[in-house]
Amino acid sequence: MNLIEVIKENIKPYIDIQETRPNLYQIIAPFYHEDGDMVEIYIEYKDGKIKICDMGMTLMKLSYDIELKNTNEKIFNEILKENYLDVENGNIFIESDIKTINSKFLQYANAISKISGLKYFTKHRQKNIFYEILSEFVREKFANISYKEKYTPIEQYKDYIVDFMFGTKQKPLYLFAVKDDNKAKDVIIANQAFRLEKISFKPVVVYQNYSTISSITKEKILRVTDKSFLDIEQFKEEAYQYISEEVA
Repeated sequence: MNLIEVIKENIKPYIDIQETRPNLYQIIAPFYHEDGDMVEIYIEYKDGKIKICDMGMTLMKLSYDIELKNTNEKIFNEILKENYLDVENGNIFIESDIKTINSKFLQYANAISKISGLKYFTKHRQKNIFYEILSEFVREKFANISYKEKYTPIEQYKDYIVDFMFGTKQKPLYLFAVKDDNKAKDVIIANQAFRLEKISFKPVVVYQNYSTISSITKEKILRVTDKSFLDIEQFKEEAYQYISEEVA
């Protein structure tokens, strides 16, 4: 019995095997990424050892949509650790032998599906915990700049909250995080209240997605703010330079 027959005999789900080059076999099996593409799984046989791997295809596919850093990287490493996987030069793999290849194969395919789903998790996460993502970024990026989170400029009005206050009390920069129309309206009211109290400040807004704000609300909030970041990605790219220059 040759190696292909041995592998077929020991991996229980319906599969097909193609030898792509000497000692490297692609497993054709009913495992799919979230977008419907088939998961690419290979078995490498070298020096008497079996390695189940993806030849770097999962991370390459993932790189088109997200970056593996911060939270994404933590989750990625947790998936690797939980499933006893390793990664070398982008190639995610697990070592096996013939006796354990069935369980290792299923374990590997399941882990790869979780990793490939990171881009969908990220989009869902950004949509639902916008403020947490912003707060995490500010804590990491603005460690050398003085700021206060959930700042209340008017002591007797605790409902008028500034998400982040940067700089000095003379003319600080107030950063407001706007997820939707309701938050935008709160920002408009708060800015008007601050001005009535003759508070000197520079109002800046970062939107989760500017295009989802109604046209009437956009018109009103633009009147009371000095600077806008249209989404979290623009904020991540441009905010540090802008804010550090403003509060210098």
